[in-house]
Amino acid sequence: MTYSTFTISKKMKKIKYYLLLLSIAATSCNSIYLPNSQNVPLFEKARDFQVNGQGQIYLPSLSYSFQAQSAYAITNHIGAIANYGIMSTYNKGKGYLGEFALGYYTNIDSSNFSVFLGTGISSAQEFTGDTGISYINTDYNTFFFQPAYGFGKGVVSFAASIKVSLIDSEDTYYSDNFTPLARRRLSYHFEPAFTTKVKLGDKPFRLIGQIGLHLTNYEDISYFRNFGRIAVGVQWEFSKTLRNK
Repeated sequence: MTYSTFTISKKMKKIKYYLLLLSIAATSCNSIYLPNSQNVPLFEKARDFQVNGQGQIYLPSLSYSFQAQSAYAITNHIGAIANYGIMSTYNKGKGYLGEFALGYYTNIDSSNFSVFLGTGISSAQEFTGDTGISYINTDYNTFFFQPAYGFGKGVVSFAASIKVSLIDSEDTYYSDNFTPLARRRLSYHFEPAFTTKVKLGDKPFRLIGQIGLHLTNYEDISYFRNFGRIAVGVQWEFSKTLRNK
């Protein structure tokens, strides 16, 4: 009787532990990985320099983020991009990311071809309690490959791109004791996107709109809470100023 009671008690503790983990995965509204809007500069020639800011919402979770991005054409075919973003959810989940990439671009008539290879660091917190005190923290490294095709040199430009990312997550920590809760394996993410840029008259500004999808091989339910995204923003071009110096 004592052995049976002990066995049942032990099994109940295990069941409660697994139910806790399942509850965390099911109730969390902040994905471990929230894709940022893609930086697609469509360089024309050396010394092109662009800075833009964008706001973005994720579907269907309605999480949101703000992006600051820059791009500089080092030569007529080599360019660099840098991105920074902060993410948030309505249940107080939050995260940030920083990225840098180098790439090659070329122009043929009204078409632009580019490919960037880069890396980034990110961190995300998933709040699991109603009070917002308990949370899970995950830090991860990103390695990505981003080819793009753009068209149009007038008032309106269009671009189709896809960002292929490898996410290397570090240990996940729970706030109560900051000891490893789980080790997330490597995951691959495929993010096709379509971007539109509209020039505002003679001003060095363009409106930016971007829609994208998030596909992944990772089976964690939290990743699938954000399979779509919409971003809008403004781009500031310094190209003419730099070339006249």
